[in-house]
Amino acid sequence: LDASVHTLESFLRLLHQIREEDLPRHEKKFKDRLNDKVSQEVALLNGALRQECKHIEGKVRQLNVALASLDFQTESNGQPATYMKLEPREVNDRDIAEFRRALRECLDESLENTDEANESRFLRIKKLVDRLADKENTRWRDKVIDIRFWFDFAAREVQRSDGKTRSYYEDSSGQSGGEKAKLAFTILVAALAYQFDID
Repeated sequence: LDASVHTLESFLRLLHQIREEDLPRHEKKFKDRLNDKVSQEVALLNGALRQECKHIEGKVRQLNVALASLDFQTESNGQPATYMKLEPREVNDRDIAEFRRALRECLDESLENTDEANESRFLRIKKLVDRLADKENTRWRDKVIDIRFWFDFAAREVQRSDGKTRSYYEDSSGQSGGEKAKLAFTILVAALAYQFDID
């Protein structure tokens, strides 16, 4: 349609059609459904990521059972025997922390059902989805949605006799090559023992 007097009849027909079909009501219904659906999908993503975190923590608990059955240090010179215990911790990484914060912000105000809150939430979700979909940003995306990168691990050397901590390893710095190898091999052996159900 062009803006001339000759197309007035076509404009009037279009106006009548809009009124008949009640398009403004359908637009609101569409927006409400879109907001609900998008919010649900983000909540499902968040739930899946949290479930993966729990899965990793469960595997670490099972690995700790295997580690507890292996002596890290045998009893000698009056020192009690020890075993290792792994402790998962949140990794200190800016990209992952920002992604998790953005994901939480997308779910904020989900109970508040005003047009302003819905619009604000939708814009936050759009920004996050656009960043995840950015083909030039695949390294960032792969890093932030791979739960394995969300964790850092520490190892605690525990005395069998009283459960007290003898040593705490946040990283392998300050250890000799032999100590590093012993710690790594102990964890590897426990993982293999758990994996293959070896007594």
